[in-house]
Amino acid sequence: MIRVVNARDNTAAQDSFLRLPGKIYANDRLYIPDLYKKVQESVFSNAAQGKSTPFIAENNGVAIARCLAGINPDKTAYIGFFEAENNLEAGRILLDTAEKWLAKFGAKTVLGPMDGNTWQRYRFADGPWKIPPFLKEPWNPPYYNELWRQCGYQIADRYISSRIKSPQQAADKLKPYLNRAVRNRYTFRNLRIDRMDSELEVIYRLSSAIFAENRYYSPIDLQEFKHLYVGTDRLLRPGLCQFCCGNDGRECGFVFCYPDYAASVRAMRGSRGPLAALRFLLNKNKARRVCIKSLGTLPEFRGTGLGAALMCRAFQQTAAYGYDEALMCLMHETNDSRRLDGNSSEIIRNYVLLQKECS
Repeated sequence: MIRVVNARDNTAAQDSFLRLPGKIYANDRLYIPDLYKKVQESVFSNAAQGKSTPFIAENNGVAIARCLAGINPDKTAYIGFFEAENNLEAGRILLDTAEKWLAKFGAKTVLGPMDGNTWQRYRFADGPWKIPPFLKEPWNPPYYNELWRQCGYQIADRYISSRIKSPQQAADKLKPYLNRAVRNRYTFRNLRIDRMDSELEVIYRLSSAIFAENRYYSPIDLQEFKHLYVGTDRLLRPGLCQFCCGNDGRECGFVFCYPDYAASVRAMRGSRGPLAALRFLLNKNKARRVCIKSLGTLPEFRGTGLGAALMCRAFQQTAAYGYDEALMCLMHETNDSRRLDGNSSEIIRNYVLLQKECS
């Protein structure tokens, strides 16, 4: 018999919530486990403040599905941290329970999967599945999308990731934009990894203005933003992250890139400590591609070609380090950035964000 348990104040259910992914992905050699502590902080601390509620679906006392339901300050209702066995009945009962909880707070539309907001992980990967996932990519069993669709959800938006097999060739094709930017007295500088805290303040200022018009955007404060990047400095290499500065010396755009250390993080097996750190280091040289995570210029600088100039710089540095490929990660299917690939990219993965109208 399937029943849903509210895990907010239930220690045993919380433990099941954390352990379920290990069961779902037990035979998936490509899965990158989240750190337990990170999930605990994201799920149970917010739940304790009444901002969200975690649910577990059990079959005869055994956890087989989980999710987190919540509402952001901007009234966006979401369901995230979803994991489940391929069991339509359990998925339907779980999602229905979460939707009814959200409806009590006036939710009219539910988005998912979304682990809180679009600053966090969201979207289902929807194939193709041949290429291994990159670091921080949504990754899930192929049946998740169909399970939600059978529970009444519709596609709200589609996204893609693509790869560029020759970063140097892409850089060469974008070089005229970089040359024009330099002629127009724009300057470029590397992100200072040794000053990560203050550099994050710059990225926060830029991101808050650049992405504010995106669909589903929810503002967050500076401290919450910085928390998203804890430990990121250990993943960066000098020169891959760049700022563009206007004639007044003030930053007006940025590109944020990191080596794809997916194999290294996967080797940590969701834990921290000396042994996990050693496994990370032993696998670090397996990174052969760079992830281009974020790119943008302030609204008043759009149409100037600075985005293409920043991409040129990113491709140049990727090639200089000797990486084989560059990945343009998690772009909306209509994103203008898709044109900044030097006409040399191929789609490696599709993603969907789903929604459902509350009854």
